[in-house]
Amino acid sequence: MTQSPQSGRIELVIGPMFAGKTTELMSRVNRNYLASHSCYVIKYSKDVRYSKESISTHDQRTLTATVSVTKLSEVGNAWREYDVIAVDEGQFFQDILEFCSMAANAGKKVIVAALDGDYRNEPFENIAKLIPAAESVTKLSAVCMSCKSCDAYFTHRTVQSEQRELIGGADMYISTCRACYNRLNNQGGSLAEDPKGPQGGVAVSHTVEDANELRSPGADVASVDAACRDSGGSRTATSRSLPDAKLPGKRQRSPLESPSSPVDEKPVRKLC
Repeated sequence: MTQSPQSGRIELVIGPMFAGKTTELMSRVNRNYLASHSCYVIKYSKDVRYSKESISTHDQRTLTATVSVTKLSEVGNAWREYDVIAVDEGQFFQDILEFCSMAANAGKKVIVAALDGDYRNEPFENIAKLIPAAESVTKLSAVCMSCKSCDAYFTHRTVQSEQRELIGGADMYISTCRACYNRLNNQGGSLAEDPKGPQGGVAVSHTVEDANELRSPGADVASVDAACRDSGGSRTATSRSLPDAKLPGKRQRSPLESPSSPVDEKPVRKLC
């Protein structure tokens, strides 16, 4: 791939936890692999929830990282030999604006997945500064793990800790809609302490698996419709798929590690 300063760009994918940010980053990386573009994948080294060598989604789909660091300055100049640079958990890298700008100005495509706000709903300053420097900003939503609304843009911490950088998954955080975020923070409790939902109904289970089920392509449409109606939301069905992997000659194979998954992604239907 021929690079020039004019071809460089920054693509930023933001949203709350469990919104599918890493999944989207992996999809874009895989798309570039299919187009025979070399990809340099950067992992935050302190995030070892699922793997030390790979970035991982909450349902443990993995992508082998090229390097694992705590500061982007630690990668040196190795990224210059690649066409695409992907950064997962971008909110943890304080020098992300400087690095991404330098790489994009050198003609590289930079893809960043990051939280835009913390559990207090306060912005990560480094990501807020990156937004105006990006050509593309995509904000994803999750499913509210409290009321099952299809409109969750906030992250609520369910454990008692004032530490801002507290790496965890469904054992420490849930995604919530605005109403549930305000309710849970006003009462100062976790979902386990709240026997009823915001409408006074029966409590529902609050797991990331439930959220993934509502977001998954194979989810029962009627059940998702019902969940959306109950939450006052609506369902919009869209389709997105990766290009066919029928390229002439040899191409670079994606390192997605799920042995049962084909190289091509299946079309994704966003139901909520």
